[in-house]
Amino acid sequence: MIRNRIYDLFFLALLAVVLCGIAELLAPFAGALLAALVCAIMFYPMYRALRRWFPHRRPTSLALIADLIVLIIFVAPMILLTWAVVQESSNLGPALKQGVITLSQWQRGEVTASLPWIGRLQRLLGKVIGWTPHQFQENVIERASTLLGAISEWGTYAAQRILFFVIGLLAMLFTLFFLFRDGEKWFGYIHDLIPMNKSEKKQLITRIQDTVIGVSRGWLLTSLIQGVTATLVYLVVGLARAVLLGALTALFGLVPGVGTLVIWVPVGIYLLIKGMYWKGIFVLGCGAFMVVGLIDSVLRPYLIGKRVELPLFALFFALLGGIAVWGAKGVIIGPLLVAIAPVLLEIYRDRYLRSQQNTP
Repeated sequence: MIRNRIYDLFFLALLAVVLCGIAELLAPFAGALLAALVCAIMFYPMYRALRRWFPHRRPTSLALIADLIVLIIFVAPMILLTWAVVQESSNLGPALKQGVITLSQWQRGEVTASLPWIGRLQRLLGKVIGWTPHQFQENVIERASTLLGAISEWGTYAAQRILFFVIGLLAMLFTLFFLFRDGEKWFGYIHDLIPMNKSEKKQLITRIQDTVIGVSRGWLLTSLIQGVTATLVYLVVGLARAVLLGALTALFGLVPGVGTLVIWVPVGIYLLIKGMYWKGIFVLGCGAFMVVGLIDSVLRPYLIGKRVELPLFALFFALLGGIAVWGAKGVIIGPLLVAIAPVLLEIYRDRYLRSQQNTP
């Protein structure tokens, strides 16, 4: 008896060590693996349709076709946007050059030459608050210069992360190919390992599938609505590249922790710098109230919760908390944890609490 217990403890300890080692090996690719799993759940009906349409094709060929379709769906919009930006580079060049000059002036505190309204603001604050030019420099210009420097450093960091993004994309597509081809076999193997009865397994798996599909579709649909709304705002203020900026707004709406602010905030600031005060205020106000306030904070949780069947307040904190703890991966992990918790609690109540009540 003691020997069997020692054997069990040794086996469980060895299994835990091996699984922890594998988890550590896969940790650098956690985002790519999670993205591949999400895409597999979303697009597996398409792979099944391919198998019905081409029954004589080998699974490897069909998995490769499905993988290429997913690649086209995700990468083609980015390629088109990049091509549009390149096409507009001749028009954007002067504006970017002026922006670089203005940034250097801000960092040196020499902003009144390029932004006359800063001088008027300085005189106004001097009359109302009694700030001297030196105090204005310390309280406004230096903080603004620090902020612009941080934005510049973030841009450099983002450029350096492009290589890691490409590697992650390749890892995701590589994993997705095998999930399409061998997904049912892996699913059956993991399904048999779960120590639960069939009804509980089905309930839990259905909940996970609905959550992943609901979060993914809700996130994509919300980003599309944000892009359309932002495009209308850009058209109202008369921006020449409104459609391109709207498409970029929709694209960055898919990026957790960054979002649409990367587009509409610089656009609003650019209009203010050019002296178009009401247009700049209108863009910043609509971006804060509509694009982020209503659509991002209210509509997104509603669209996701409609499929997941979670209360709006629970899903709201699941999204924000997930992003704060796990970054981009938290978009899926946060709602997934909140969605399966009621299922596990229901199973616990049925299996343990009711059994204890029936025990004399």
